[in-house]
Amino acid sequence: MRTCYLIDYENVQDNGLQGAEFLSSKDSVHLFYSVNAPYAKIKSLSFLHKANLYYHNVPVGKQSLDMNLVAHLGYLSHKNKGKNVIYVIISRDKGFDHVIKYWKDEIGVLITRRECIEIKTEREKAAEKTEKMQTIRKLLANEKLDNDIINGAAFIVSDNYLAKRRKKVIYLTLLSQYGREEGIRIYNVIKHLL
Repeated sequence: MRTCYLIDYENVQDNGLQGAEFLSSKDSVHLFYSVNAPYAKIKSLSFLHKANLYYHNVPVGKQSLDMNLVAHLGYLSHKNKGKNVIYVIISRDKGFDHVIKYWKDEIGVLITRRECIEIKTEREKAAEKTEKMQTIRKLLANEKLDNDIINGAAFIVSDNYLAKRRKKVIYLTLLSQYGREEGIRIYNVIKHLL
């Protein structure tokens, strides 16, 4: 079965491409962008080397990208009628859910919406975060830091792990909490895990 991803790049930007390294040549990615969010990081796009990648530069306007994405979805679903294709809209915009319900109920299209290509359950995300916090605590313990500092630094990482530009936020918070010298020392120990 093939999967076709329609990415609302203005909405999710590079975060929406998480998991792209797992795509195959059966998959296609349609990246919708405008001058409001024109540039995807080359590193993010390099993971798409196996998938078929299509760019759609849409004009700026109220809901312009959303309407173009939905129109293209209609085109693709008609073009692929009778084929086993799953469509995934990559966006945080819940407005797409109404369109998805229509396509599922009225047309019978297999379609869903997610915030990124990668599928992770909440349990998997929590387990990954817990494992990362344990590793951070071990690394800081190896540096012979006080338990209060270890727990505090782990809390700072945990609390800011999903933040936009998390490395910068964690770095600045560590400096604020522990001072320049100690904050930089802690950050240098854990930065490869962020």
